Amino acid sequence: MALGTANRRILVTDEDPSVRALLAEVLADEGYRVSLSAAQDVAEVARLDPDLILLDSWNATVGAPSDFLDRLQAEEATAAIPVIVLTGARHDAGDRAAYFAARDAMVVLKPFALDDLLTAIGERLGAAAVKVAAPFTLASVTVGTAAPNSTHQPTWTTT
Repeated sequence: MALGTANRRILVTDEDPSVRALLAEVLADEGYRVSLSAAQDVAEVARLDPDLILLDSWNATVGAPSDFLDRLQAEEATAAIPVIVLTGARHDAGDRAAYFAARDAMVVLKPFALDDLLTAIGERLGAAAVKVAAPFTLASVTVGTAAPNSTHQPTWTTT
């Protein structure tokens, strides 16, 4: 367990159940309390009261992350929650960099190294009240299968 993670709550929003499960396992192993959601529902976020949101860059069920970020920031109960946008669309991250930065949303490019994602989470949780000047981009993670004798699948393989 990483230092300072106890009782820190992270909400993972992703339409892909395997991604949600994988992130939940990794974050729980690091000592975080994790909530999962396929939807991007501001009322649910307010009820869960997470310390951080990991937001899928494009969720086909609700649209672009900008819609959700705008709704989050419009509500007093959710406006101050730090957000990390996970995206594989480099054009989206580049084109929307100013938008995300203005909303204090950190951008992490997929694929990313697991250690880099955990570092970004730690930075955002440690600096929740501090405005970040620009998006933060990261390197690479490969999702693969576990060893034959393992009970956990899929697993992270860092590169």
